[in-house]
Amino acid sequence: MRWLATALAVSICIALGACHAGSEIEVDHAYLERPLPGTSVSAGYFEIQNHGDATVTLTGAESASARRIELHEHVLDGDMMRMRALTSLAIAPGQRIAFAPGGRHLMIFDVDVAQPPVVIRFTFADHAPIAVEFAVRDRTGGGG
Repeated sequence: MRWLATALAVSICIALGACHAGSEIEVDHAYLERPLPGTSVSAGYFEIQNHGDATVTLTGAESASARRIELHEHVLDGDMMRMRALTSLAIAPGQRIAFAPGGRHLMIFDVDVAQPPVVIRFTFADHAPIAVEFAVRDRTGGGG
Protein backbone atom coordinates (compact mmCIF):
# COMPACT_ATOMS: atom_id res chain seq x y z
CA MET A 1 0.00 0.00 0.00
CA ARG A 2 2.93 2.35 0.70
CA TRP A 3 4.13 2.02 -2.92
CA LEU A 4 0.69 3.12 -4.10
CA ALA A 5 0.85 6.27 -1.97
CA THR A 6 4.37 6.99 -3.23
CA ALA A 7 3.33 6.46 -6.85
CA LEU A 8 0.33 8.75 -6.38
CA ALA A 9 2.50 11.47 -4.80
CA VAL A 10 5.03 11.22 -7.64
CA SER A 11 2.24 11.38 -10.24
CA ILE A 12 0.76 14.50 -8.66
CA CYS A 13 4.21 16.02 -8.39
CA ILE A 14 4.92 15.35 -12.05
CA ALA A 15 1.53 16.66 -13.16
CA LEU A 16 2.15 19.94 -11.36
CA GLY A 17 5.61 20.36 -12.87
CA ALA A 18 7.02 21.18 -9.44
CA CYS A 19 7.34 19.07 -6.36
CA HIS A 20 6.04 19.84 -2.94
CA ALA A 21 6.93 16.73 -0.96
CA GLY A 22 4.88 17.29 2.15
CA SER A 23 5.18 21.01 1.35
CA GLU A 24 8.77 20.83 2.61
CA ILE A 25 10.84 20.70 -0.58
CA GLU A 26 9.93 22.56 -3.74
CA VAL A 27 11.69 22.09 -7.07
CA ASP A 28 10.74 24.34 -9.96
CA HIS A 29 12.03 25.92 -13.19
CA ALA A 30 13.49 22.50 -14.09
CA TYR A 31 14.96 22.02 -17.55
CA LEU A 32 17.87 20.35 -19.25
CA GLU A 33 19.70 21.30 -22.40
CA ARG A 34 19.31 19.15 -25.49
CA PRO A 35 22.67 17.41 -26.04
CA LEU A 36 24.79 18.69 -28.90
CA PRO A 37 24.55 16.59 -32.09
CA GLY A 38 26.62 13.43 -31.79
CA THR A 39 26.75 13.59 -28.00
CA SER A 40 24.59 12.28 -25.16
CA VAL A 41 25.68 14.54 -22.29
CA SER A 42 23.50 17.34 -20.98
CA ALA A 43 23.31 19.82 -18.14
CA GLY A 44 20.23 20.22 -15.95
CA TYR A 45 19.07 23.33 -14.14
CA PHE A 46 16.42 24.03 -11.52
CA GLU A 47 15.71 25.81 -8.26
CA ILE A 48 15.17 23.99 -5.00
CA GLN A 49 13.71 25.43 -1.81
CA ASN A 50 13.37 24.00 1.66
CA HIS A 51 10.06 25.08 3.22
CA GLY A 52 10.60 22.81 6.24
CA ASP A 53 11.95 23.46 9.72
CA ALA A 54 15.09 21.32 9.38
CA THR A 55 18.04 21.23 7.01
CA VAL A 56 17.73 18.65 4.24
CA THR A 57 20.68 17.18 2.38
CA LEU A 58 20.45 16.52 -1.34
CA THR A 59 22.63 13.48 -2.08
CA GLY A 60 22.00 12.71 -5.73
CA ALA A 61 19.75 12.32 -8.72
CA GLU A 62 18.78 9.51 -11.06
CA SER A 63 16.60 8.92 -14.08
CA ALA A 64 15.42 6.02 -16.22
CA SER A 65 16.34 8.30 -19.16
CA ALA A 66 20.03 8.59 -18.23
CA ARG A 67 22.89 6.26 -17.34
CA ARG A 68 24.27 8.56 -14.63
CA ILE A 69 23.56 11.97 -13.10
CA GLU A 70 26.01 13.91 -10.95
CA LEU A 71 25.66 17.10 -8.92
CA HIS A 72 28.33 19.60 -10.06
CA GLU A 73 29.43 23.15 -9.45
CA HIS A 74 31.79 25.61 -11.10
CA VAL A 75 34.50 27.03 -8.85
CA LEU A 76 37.17 29.63 -9.49
CA ASP A 77 40.62 28.05 -9.10
CA GLY A 78 43.12 30.87 -9.45
CA ASP A 79 42.14 32.45 -12.74
CA MET A 80 40.49 29.30 -14.14
CA MET A 81 36.90 28.14 -13.79
CA ARG A 82 36.78 24.45 -13.01
CA MET A 83 33.94 22.01 -12.60
CA ARG A 84 33.83 19.67 -9.63
CA ALA A 85 31.41 17.02 -8.47
CA LEU A 86 29.43 17.54 -5.27
CA THR A 87 28.72 14.55 -3.04
CA SER A 88 25.88 16.37 -1.27
CA LEU A 89 24.32 19.76 -0.73
CA ALA A 90 22.75 20.94 2.54
CA ILE A 91 19.67 23.13 2.14
CA ALA A 92 18.82 25.10 5.29
CA PRO A 93 15.24 25.89 6.34
CA GLY A 94 13.88 28.67 4.13
CA GLN A 95 16.85 28.49 1.77
CA ARG A 96 16.37 28.56 -2.02
CA ILE A 97 19.30 27.36 -4.14
CA ALA A 98 19.58 27.85 -7.88
CA PHE A 99 21.22 25.30 -10.16
CA ALA A 100 21.97 27.60 -13.09
CA PRO A 101 24.41 27.95 -16.01
CA GLY A 102 27.88 28.90 -14.76
CA GLY A 103 27.19 27.60 -11.23
CA ARG A 104 25.66 24.50 -9.69
CA HIS A 105 24.11 22.10 -12.21
CA LEU A 106 23.36 18.48 -12.96
CA MET A 107 25.68 16.64 -15.36
CA ILE A 108 23.51 14.08 -17.12
CA PHE A 109 25.34 11.28 -18.95
CA ASP A 110 23.93 9.15 -21.78
CA VAL A 111 20.60 10.94 -21.62
CA ASP A 112 17.72 10.06 -23.92
CA VAL A 113 15.64 13.14 -24.73
CA ALA A 114 13.63 11.52 -27.55
CA GLN A 115 10.42 11.69 -25.50
CA PRO A 116 10.48 14.73 -23.22
CA PRO A 117 9.94 15.57 -20.49
CA VAL A 118 12.72 13.72 -18.66
CA VAL A 119 11.78 12.65 -15.13
CA ILE A 120 14.61 13.02 -12.62
CA ARG A 121 14.35 11.61 -9.11
CA PHE A 122 16.20 13.51 -6.38
CA THR A 123 17.52 11.60 -3.37
CA PHE A 124 18.14 13.00 0.09
CA ALA A 125 19.94 11.80 3.21
CA ASP A 126 17.06 12.85 5.43
CA HIS A 127 13.96 13.15 3.25
CA ALA A 128 11.93 10.94 0.94
CA PRO A 129 12.96 11.04 -2.74
CA ILE A 130 11.02 13.33 -5.08
CA ALA A 131 10.52 13.09 -8.84
CA VAL A 132 10.51 16.15 -11.08
CA GLU A 133 9.74 16.61 -14.77
CA PHE A 134 12.53 18.39 -16.64
CA ALA A 135 11.64 20.17 -19.87
CA VAL A 136 14.14 19.74 -22.71
CA ARG A 137 15.38 22.99 -24.25
CA ASP A 138 17.65 23.74 -27.14
CA ARG A 139 20.87 25.44 -26.10
CA THR A 140 19.53 28.68 -27.52
CA GLY A 141 16.92 28.64 -24.73
CA GLY A 142 14.01 27.56 -26.94
CA GLY A 143 11.66 24.69 -26.17
CA GLY A 144 12.38 21.11 -27.12
